[in-house]
Amino acid sequence: MHDLWARLRTHWNRTDSTVVVSNTFAFGLFIGNCWWESVLVCFAAPSLPLLVQIALAVRDRSGTLSHALIVGGVVAWLWPVGEYFVVHVFGWWGEYLAPGPKVLDTALYCVLVGWIASAYCAYVGRRTVEMGYGMFASGGMSGSTALVIGLIGENLFVGAKMWVYDPSGLDAWSVPLFVPVAYGLSFGLLPMFNRLSRWPAALAFSTLVFTITVSLGIVTGFFPR
Repeated sequence: MHDLWARLRTHWNRTDSTVVVSNTFAFGLFIGNCWWESVLVCFAAPSLPLLVQIALAVRDRSGTLSHALIVGGVVAWLWPVGEYFVVHVFGWWGEYLAPGPKVLDTALYCVLVGWIASAYCAYVGRRTVEMGYGMFASGGMSGSTALVIGLIGENLFVGAKMWVYDPSGLDAWSVPLFVPVAYGLSFGLLPMFNRLSRWPAALAFSTLVFTITVSLGIVTGFFPR
C-alpha cells in the first residue's frame, strides 16, 4: 500500500485530476437521475466530461488520454452494431424506456454512457502501466474498474428508468450478473492489445467485448430468448 501511494504521488498529473473530477461529476448526475428520471440528464452527464476530455486529449503529448478515448469510442459506437445483431439473432435483452434518438436499435444516450465508461477503464489500465506496474496489474485495475462501473452504473440506469433488463437466472439487483462480469473480463484482457496501434487495437478489443458478452449470455441461459 505504501508503494502504491508513493507511485501515485510521483506520477499523478493534471490529466489524471481532470479525468477523475469530470467522471465523478458525471457519476453524481447519474445518481441524482435515479430521482429526476430525465433523459436530458442522461445525455448531459456523459457529454460534458467527454467534451472536456477530448479538448484535453488534443494537448496531451503522452497520447494516453486520446488512446483511451479512441478505444472507448470505438467500443461504444460499435455497440449498436453488435446489439442489432444480437437482438435479431438471439432476441431482445430488455427495453429502452427513455425517449430519444437511436443508432440502429440502441439509444444514443447509451452510446455516450458507454463511451465515457469504456474510456475511463482503458485510461486506468494505461496509467497503471505508466506508473511502473506490469501488464497483469494493468489488466487487474482495468478489469476491476469495469466490473464495478458495470455493476453500479447499469443498476443506476435501470433505477433512473433509462432501460430495463428482462429477468435472468442470476441477477445483480436489477441487472443480469453476466453483463458486468463480461465488462470486467473484457477490460481485464485489454492490455493484450497494447502492442497494436490505436485503431486496430480498438477494433480487435471491441470484437472481444462482443464475443465475451454474448458468450456469457448464452452460457448463463439468458440467450436465446
